[in-house]
Amino acid sequence: MEVKAFIKSHKIAIILAVIVGLVSVAPQIYVLKDQNYRGIQMFGTDAEYMYVGEINRALYEDYSKGPFPVDPGKNYYLAPKLGQRIMAFFAKIFSTRAIEINVALKFAGPILLFLILYGWLLEIFSLRLVALIAPLFVILGINLLSPIDVTRLSLFKTSIDSFLPYTRPISPLISSIFLFLGLWGIYRLAYNKMSFKAAGVIGVLIGLSLYEYIYTWTFIVVVLGLYLLCLLVKKEWEKFKYFFVVFAVNGLVALPFFVNLLRGRSDEDYIYTTSRLGLIHTHAPILGAWVVLGFLFIIFLWPTAYQNTKYFFIILFGALAVVLNQQLVTGFQIQPGHYHWFTTKPLIAIILTFLGLYWIEKIVPNKKWRIVVVIFLVSIFSLNAIIIQARSYSANYTTYKENQRYAPLLTFLDESYTTKKNIWANPDLEISYPELSYLILAYTHHNAPMVLENYSNSKVHIRDMLFLDYRLHGINDKNIINAMYQDRNNITSALFGIYYRDMPGNYELSDVELQKLGLEYNEFYKIPLDKVFKSFKIDLIIADNGTDSNYFNKLPFLSKVYAKDGLFLYQVKPK
Repeated sequence: MEVKAFIKSHKIAIILAVIVGLVSVAPQIYVLKDQNYRGIQMFGTDAEYMYVGEINRALYEDYSKGPFPVDPGKNYYLAPKLGQRIMAFFAKIFSTRAIEINVALKFAGPILLFLILYGWLLEIFSLRLVALIAPLFVILGINLLSPIDVTRLSLFKTSIDSFLPYTRPISPLISSIFLFLGLWGIYRLAYNKMSFKAAGVIGVLIGLSLYEYIYTWTFIVVVLGLYLLCLLVKKEWEKFKYFFVVFAVNGLVALPFFVNLLRGRSDEDYIYTTSRLGLIHTHAPILGAWVVLGFLFIIFLWPTAYQNTKYFFIILFGALAVVLNQQLVTGFQIQPGHYHWFTTKPLIAIILTFLGLYWIEKIVPNKKWRIVVVIFLVSIFSLNAIIIQARSYSANYTTYKENQRYAPLLTFLDESYTTKKNIWANPDLEISYPELSYLILAYTHHNAPMVLENYSNSKVHIRDMLFLDYRLHGINDKNIINAMYQDRNNITSALFGIYYRDMPGNYELSDVELQKLGLEYNEFYKIPLDKVFKSFKIDLIIADNGTDSNYFNKLPFLSKVYAKDGLFLYQVKPK
């Protein structure tokens, strides 16, 4: 009876959550009936190829020696990916592939996130409408915080072509589940009676968030720290003890991460790798406009009847100010955009929903008009989501259609080679984002050495991969400089990654640096190609179209083992 009563009491929330899930997964379900579908899903959200590949890799990793499995010659330089392992775990339970569990999470994940937000907001505001509307704002309409997107929506248009952000597994979907569960636990700890057991559970949850998304963990830990400081000043020792337990348990859970980080720092390639992945040395402050506006909303517009939530959100935005400016002390800035998109903006959406609905109720005495406003908001968020999903489907359809020809080859790789092989796959000369290599990781049990995420790598190693890619595309030591000039941005992205993107004024390599690379390529070009393949431990090579195949056919140490749909697979002959 209790379950039935609960469902009846919250049936609107459950219905809305399911609708959110259906809207989120609709394009990936619809594409299954497409006449061109041969087995390759439609991707589209940023970095989704990478995430699905990591989920698939987690299915095959060996954890017998601990949570940080070793790749040939390299350790994880940062944490293992907990979200990927969670999804791999469910893939094993349901005996399905990583790609299917990825699609399933696009449905189940937004439902779960909606219900978590609903439960948390219902508890802190005791206003059902806020608890129902705010999750819609966060999941379906977060882009509408931009006036430009509001204007576009009024014209039934959008510039977004990467689907709804919370349809991307791992981050922000799973990371946001950790975020809001953690904040819910902290709120309960601050304003409800708690036990040490509950405090321990919250500590474990927060500690685990570090292995999922460092931005979630750093934010929540600063929130904990600010609460501890406030309780210490107020001498509220009873609550202080519970918060200290949370902090301590979190520290114990997070300890292996930092042990591994210390090991990573001893790697000779650590500094270069962290720089390429976005760690910037600076003491410059960051003034987040939304953080400032959040403080202003809380200080000047917050109702006096909600003092507890006012203090709670002041601490949340205080924590945001700290994490955005921790480089003032540490001298190291991690990517602030991750806080902006997946912490600051959702919190702003929640605040605006609460303040808007609260003051509308005070200003508009007519209940029917208030209902009209609520229906209008639900319609706006729903329309926005449908337009984004429809445009994203259309924008990604061409790539999806082209990717279908890889399906038979990926099946062949999985069925013909039972042991893991290193496959060189980059027919498009796109080393900064080798799409086919990501598909190999997502759809087979093999390795694609061009994918550089997770592990520390030397600049020389990445440079040589770039050089090999040029060489396999027939670029010799005479025309390399012209090729590099035309491909300057791609080279910059491959060698320096996020560092060049985030450092003002550093968007591409200079002519002098390109000339130096050209001279280094000339030396690389002298090395026999079979020795280069051996040094990279390459077993198989995928070529695309007749030009590439003609080049590979001339290499005596390769044998063609597959040819179909303009795709060719070459195997390195054993000596």
